[in-house]
Amino acid sequence: MVEIENKKLGFEIVVRGEKMVLTPEQVMAAFLKRAKTYFEKAGMMAKEMVLSIPTYASNAERQAYLDAAEIAGIKCVRLLNESTAIAYNYGFFRKAELKKDEPRKVCFIDFGHSKLTVTYA
Repeated sequence: MVEIENKKLGFEIVVRGEKMVLTPEQVMAAFLKRAKTYFEKAGMMAKEMVLSIPTYASNAERQAYLDAAEIAGIKCVRLLNESTAIAYNYGFFRKAELKKDEPRKVCFIDFGHSKLTVTYA
């Protein structure tokens, strides 16, 4: 890693013999562009995305996600905490099982490679 303007860090890489320094946002943007390409090949032509991010992400990290999406040419309509995304997913795929007059408490446990998150909804 190397320090670049505004006290940011950059990754020094070599692409086709050319040395470049990329910010983390540019690296993430390249990944998002690649993901967008895969979606387009599958027939999904949306120009908007919802990105899930770790619950513990700082404001600077949240802004980095938004900046990466902008660099990739994608409109990020919402940043969603991972725990919220898990709860939405559960509700979406179990909609037929859920009854309005019977509240349900659900515990979601996420064993990550570097963290453990427990969410009750």
